[in-house]
Amino acid sequence: KARSFSEPQVHKALHLIGYALRDEECGHYEFLAFAESAARSGLLTLLQRLSVSPRVDAHQALAKWLLHKMRTLL
Repeated sequence: KARSFSEPQVHKALHLIGYALRDEECGHYEFLAFAESAARSGLLTLLQRLSVSPRVDAHQALAKWLLHKMRTLL
């Protein structure tokens, strides 16, 4: 299991999470329950940890925004 990651990998992952949350919020996909599934799988906890991690300082604002968006959808 790799323990290292690059800044672009973190950014891409957060970007994709944002797309999923936006799609769920718009309501065009009735079957989409990304926030609920993500919370069950532990993504909410990981986003919380990421939002305060000095290791990814450049992405903290995006992680905090995603965390807020996910909480509003739950």
